[in-house]
Formats: sequence, C-alpha cells, structure tokens
Amino acid sequence: MELTKNKSTDIILRSNNSQNDYEQQISMLTNQNKAYSLKKTSKFYQILFFIFLIICGILVILLITTFYSLIQTQKKLSIALNPFSKEPKLRKLFIENEPKVECKTEACYKATNFILDNLNTSADPCVNFNQFSCGKWLSEQPNDKDHFTIAYDKMLVGISDLFKSNINTDDSELYKNMKILYQSCLNQNHIQNNSDIEFFTYIFKEFGSWPLLENQIQSNQFLTDTHFGFEKILSKLQGLQMPFLFSFLSDEFDSKIIMNINFPKDYCKFQNFYPKSNTTRSKFIKMYKNFLDLIKDSLNIEKNSHSNFDEQIDEMLQVAHRIYFINSDLYQCGRRRGPHEYIKKTIDELDTLFNQNKTNFFNFKKYVNFLNEKATRQIDSNTQVVMFKLTFEYLTNLLKSLNELNLSSSQFQRGFMNLVHFHIIYSILKPSEVFSTPHIDIILPIRYYHNLYQYSKHTGRLNPMENLEMIYKFSREKICANSVLDSFNTPDTEERKELQNLFLTKKFDLSLKNQSNLIFSKLLETTYEVIGKQKWIDENTKSLIEKRLKMMEHKMLFSDEVLQPKKNFSSHNLTSSYVMNKLIMRQYAYSRDFDMVGVEQKNRLHDKEHIFDIFEANLLNIERHNVLLIPAGVLIEPIFNQNNPIYLNYATFGSFMAHEIFHLISDILLHYSSEQTRDNYINKVHCLIDNYEKYTKMYYGFEIDGTNSMQEQISDNFGFLIGFKTFLKEMEMNAHMSDILLPGINYTPEQLFFIRYSQSYCRKRDKLSQKDFEKYHVIHEYRSFQVSLIPEFKDTFKCSSNVFMNLTQCKIFDI
Repeated sequence: MELTKNKSTDIILRSNNSQNDYEQQISMLTNQNKAYSLKKTSKFYQILFFIFLIICGILVILLITTFYSLIQTQKKLSIALNPFSKEPKLRKLFIENEPKVECKTEACYKATNFILDNLNTSADPCVNFNQFSCGKWLSEQPNDKDHFTIAYDKMLVGISDLFKSNINTDDSELYKNMKILYQSCLNQNHIQNNSDIEFFTYIFKEFGSWPLLENQIQSNQFLTDTHFGFEKILSKLQGLQMPFLFSFLSDEFDSKIIMNINFPKDYCKFQNFYPKSNTTRSKFIKMYKNFLDLIKDSLNIEKNSHSNFDEQIDEMLQVAHRIYFINSDLYQCGRRRGPHEYIKKTIDELDTLFNQNKTNFFNFKKYVNFLNEKATRQIDSNTQVVMFKLTFEYLTNLLKSLNELNLSSSQFQRGFMNLVHFHIIYSILKPSEVFSTPHIDIILPIRYYHNLYQYSKHTGRLNPMENLEMIYKFSREKICANSVLDSFNTPDTEERKELQNLFLTKKFDLSLKNQSNLIFSKLLETTYEVIGKQKWIDENTKSLIEKRLKMMEHKMLFSDEVLQPKKNFSSHNLTSSYVMNKLIMRQYAYSRDFDMVGVEQKNRLHDKEHIFDIFEANLLNIERHNVLLIPAGVLIEPIFNQNNPIYLNYATFGSFMAHEIFHLISDILLHYSSEQTRDNYINKVHCLIDNYEKYTKMYYGFEIDGTNSMQEQISDNFGFLIGFKTFLKEMEMNAHMSDILLPGINYTPEQLFFIRYSQSYCRKRDKLSQKDFEKYHVIHEYRSFQVSLIPEFKDTFKCSSNVFMNLTQCKIFDI
C-alpha cells in the first residue's frame, strides 16, 4: 500500500480510500481548519479586549487622581495662595493621632492665611524656630513692620472711615473740626501749591525774619537786644511743641500736676545731624542753602546770596556745637538713664539758681510769663517744677557755654536765629512716631522733604528709617487718620472723649470688654497656681505676691462717661489750610497742658482712662498704681479675634497680659522678698541673660548688655508659660474652640500656640538699628526664637535636641 502526503493539510491519506472517504476527510479537515481559525481569532480579540480594559482602568485612575489633586490644590489655594503652604519636611510635626475637628469659619481661614504668610516650612523648628515661624515674613515684609503695627494700621483704617463723609448739620462741633482737619490733610493739591507760603508767612510774623534770607544785614530786626527776645523765642517754640534747648511740660508728680524740665525730645537726633567733619559740613551747608532757595522761590525773594554767608553759617554752627556737643556726656544718648536724684523747686527758686550759675542772660521767670500769654490758666512764681539734677547741670552748663561764646551780641543773635529757623523747619518735616510707626506727614510741599532726607540719606544721619522712602511708605488716608489722633487725642480734654466715643461706638465691638475680663481672671488663677509651685520662693513672698495680684486693677481704657460725651463744644476755627490747622492744634495742646498744672490727682488717677490712649496697640502696666490697662487697639487682629480658636488668643493677648502681670511679681522678688529668694531669682535670670548676650554676639557680631533688658526677658518667659498653661487647662476642660484645628495646617493646637506666639515678634531690622533701638527691650527675633529654649518646646515639637548655637535651656518656672 502506497502512502502520499497532502502538503496543504499535513495529513497522511491512504491512496486506496474511497472517494466518499476522501470527501469526508476533506470536509473534516476543513471544519477543523475553520475551528482552528475561529479559536485563533477569538484569542486575539480576547487579548485586545484585555488590553483595552487595562487602558481604561489606567485612564480612570488618572482621572480620579487628577480630580482629587485639583480639589486639594484648590483647597490649599483658597487657604494660603502662597508657595509656602506645602507639607512640612518633618513628618514628626504631623498630627499622629485621630484627626480632630477642623474649624471652617471665616476667622479660622483668615488665621490660617496669616500664619502661612509668616511660616517657612522648609526650616527646621528644632534648629531655628525664628526662621521656621517668621522666615517668609522676614523675606517679604519691609523693615520695621510687625504684628503690632499691623493692628495699629487696621485701627487707622477704621478711624479714617469716620471722617471721609461730608460735614452734616447733626455733627458736633468737634466732629466737624475733625472732618475739616482730615479732609484738609487729604487736599494735597493745596499742600503742594500753598502750604509753604502760609507757613513761612506765619513763622516770620511770629519769630521775625530769617537773617540769611535778608538782602542786607542791617535790615535784620534781631540785631538789637531789645528786639531779640531770647526768652520769648524759646517760649514760642515750646508753645508750638518744638522745644529748643529744653522742654517745659506738665507732669504728674505725687498727687498734683506740676511742671517738669527735661532734655528736648530730639536732642540725640540733632547730635547725629549737625556736621562733625569737613565732608559732612559741606553737605549740610548745601542742604541748608537749598532750603533758603526753596523759600525764596515760594515768597518771590530775590536770590542774592549774602556776602557774609559763610560767616553766618559758621556762627550758627558754633551755637549748634555748644548746644548739642559740649555737654552731651550728661545726657548719655544711647544709654538708659536709670533713676536719678531730682530737685523740686518753685519758679522763683529756679530763677535764682540759674542766676547763681552765671546764666543771667536767660531769665527763667520772664520765659514763664511769655508762656502764660498763650495759656488759659496762669502759672505763677510759686508753681513747683521738677527736674533731675543731671538735667539742671546740663542746662546751667549749656547756658554758661553759650554766654562764653567768642561772638559779639549781634553775631550770637544772628547765629541763634539762623539755627532757630532751621530747627522750626526740621520740627515740621521730621517723621511722626506714633506707636512705633514712623511715617512722614506731608505738611509742606514735597520738595522740602526731599532736600532734608537726601542729606540724611547720603550722610547716614538720623534714624536709618528717616529717608525718602518713608514719604511714600504709608497711604495718605492712614497718615491723615494718624494726624487726627495726634491733634485731638490730648489727655484730659473733651476732644479726646469725643474722638474715643466716635471710634468705640462706630468701629469697636464693646463686648470685647467682657472677653478681656474673662481672660484676665483665668490668667490670674494660673499665676497663683504657678507661683505656689515654685519651691525657690519663700512662703511670705508668695503670700505678698498673691495679695498684690488680688489688688491689681484691670480695666479697659474707656468708661461709660466716654460713651456718652457732651455735644456742646467750642470750635477750633480750622480752615482748608492743613499746615495752619496743625499749628492751631499744636498751640491748643500746649495750652491744655498748662491748664492741668496744680490740679489734684485723686480723681484723675482713679479714672485712668483720661490719662492714657485707647488707641495704643500695646498693653500698659502702671506698676506704682498696680493697674493693668487694656487699650482698644490691642483687641484688634492679628493680636486678638474673639472668633479664633482660644490657643491663638492666649498665645498673643493672653501672653502679653501675663507679661505685664509679671512686672509686679518681679518687683516683689527683687525688692520685697527674702535674701535667699532674691538670690535664687537672680541666679535663674542669669540663664536668660547669658543666652541673650551669646545670641546677639553670634548673630549680630556685637554685644548687647543683657542686664538692661533683664526685666523684659523674664517677663517674656513668664508671660508665655502662663498663657500656655492657661490654654492647656482650658483644653483639659474641653472649653469652646480649645482643641479645634485650623484648616489646611497640619499642626496640633499646642504647636500652633508656639508658632503664633513666635510670629507676634516677626520683625526685620538691620543690625545697626537693632543695636540702637533694642537696648532695653529684647530684640524681636530673639523674642520670637527664645521660646524654643524652654523645656516644653522640645516635647511639643518632638525634637531630639533644640539647643541652638550652644544656648542653654532655661527652666525658670515649674508649670
């Protein structure tokens, strides 16, 4: 039997099979081939379908992930809108337990934004807590801006809103005057075009002409003794609140208002202002000459220079040198002047003392009589005057040195008046400093400010902040609101009551008074508890502290009387001229100062809201009266918001109150405790002092004596601990909003307490200004950083170590 092979089917067939068998086999093979093909095709589609499912699954996962990421991104953007709102690098900062409830209120979202606007999460809090809590603020905010100035600025916005509207017939006379002043301040067109003409016309009428503006020397009215009026010039300067040589103001002393003689406020600034070298002398003369040319342009005076211009400048600088440099060591600019011995004399007795010291070209009684001409109440020769012996020594030496100048009478008078007129210009152009918010109030045309501050900028004179940039630093509305405060907030006046009434009834939540009382009482409870735990304080001292604390008075700086002021006030006759309005209000403020002389203090001390300013953004502790005063300005964001979680309010407002409370305790520990307790206290404080001195040396390269700020350092330490302890007690009692979390910030309430306290002192200053301005208050960044040196910080932030720059953890109080 022969066998053949079918190539197409690869099946072996027998050659002798029948045709039917063959066909059956072919049919069977065909069916098998079809089945094989179908099976192969089905498998291919199965693979395709499986791949399709995988792709669909991946796309669905990508869509879900993208959608989730978008939601999270939008949520974060709505909270922070900044690149620093990323997750912290340190996973140990995350909340490890079951998440608590997040606060969803507007106040909480604002608090979150505020914290994130300061926070630098790329920094390790266990290494440098100031950089962690304030890093973003320090990189983005201008110098000398901090959270206290933010609160003050917010208050100024509210104040400016009070005076923007037109004058209504229903407005009180004082309210009308406030609106007139505010709106004249906003009228910059009038200021730029007319104010210098108005100002110098008035000044020359009051003080006589400026010698260097006269074309002929002989025409100067000040070249004869009968017209010169040394005492009259000084009294007019004092009446305009531009004191020269010395200040003469009313002052609270014992139980009566009497007069006080002291150094002029700008004494130290002028020490740095007048030239000490030939280089700065030439720049000063150029600046001075530019002022003369500006005035000549405005008053259409011919620009002919004096043939003896250099001689007159030399005379003026000789007088200035005697005033600001001869006895400068007595004032000790840049050093804190501790308690000095004072003298208390009548005006008659002081006049005799001046004459005994060969200062007979100055008659003190005559000076007082000129002041009386502008005042409602007259002060007589029996009025008592207080001054430090150091001040009296300075003043008598100054008057003697002026008397001994190698100048003729006419040369001295001419040099003195050239100096006085420059002093007047400086006094009107200098920055205003209300609650650490220096700014330039444009009263004269801008060209005068440019001339003065170009000099100070190029020579490095004056406060580093006093330069051209300050002219444009603040909105005009805020500056004008500040001007109203400066003009109408005179103590013990109906003007102040009316201004406070307007703000409190229209722009302030009066219920905050109760909130303040509640926080104060809780802080006191914690203070009693913490002081009782301190084994290093003897029992008698503890009892005395508790007794004094129970007697401590705490009150808001306003009363019901302020909320219901009288409506019948006299007008100040203000006009559209801003510069003249400011001069009118300056004179009024000084005359009111005189009116208080001789007034008994019993009622005034009891009603302390009439002494201090509700518009401060800081707490006031009056130790000798055992009173803690709360201005309205301190209950404004970011310092306080009653809708915030309570740990934020205790971290700021609560800690600040406890800081002030401790000033009383510290006084007892230093002066009224046992010798052992006092020694224990001083030894503990030395830990803080050593840390502070090491920090400033390493960080700034210069030493600041830590003993000068000892009271502030220990009060900061105590204030923080009492605020923290009080908050922890509230959280244990499940107090409302005590443990609720802020949205979008993955930190515990305890951590947020530390962060928010630290951020209260976020402030950027250059090293020179730190050295000049923070000698007696602790440098801001150290106040922000030092909380990381207390033992509780390490546990709160789970730090393996947080000893920064070899500083020591100081455990002063057991809490």
